[in-house]
Amino acid sequence: MPKNEAALFTIPSSGDPGIVIHTAADEFVGYDAVCPHTGCTVGYSTVAKVIVCPCHGSEFEVSNGDVIVGPAPHGLAKLKIVEGANGNLYLQ
Repeated sequence: MPKNEAALFTIPSSGDPGIVIHTAADEFVGYDAVCPHTGCTVGYSTVAKVIVCPCHGSEFEVSNGDVIVGPAPHGLAKLKIVEGANGNLYLQ
């Protein structure tokens, strides 16, 4: 996955959508992609470099999932993403 790109996937334990982002700092971060405001699936803005909810405009910090702009009442649940020696990403 190129830097400053994101991908959605299904979290096996919950069935929720998840999002993984390859940051400009060459790190992979992941979150439960369900917005805590109304349950819409968030996405990643490559231009603004923030996680955004398309339903009501909430924005979340990529580094920690915290709310930048509401109406979301709290941030996104962080997931632990690790990169394997083979280059594949894994959810721990």
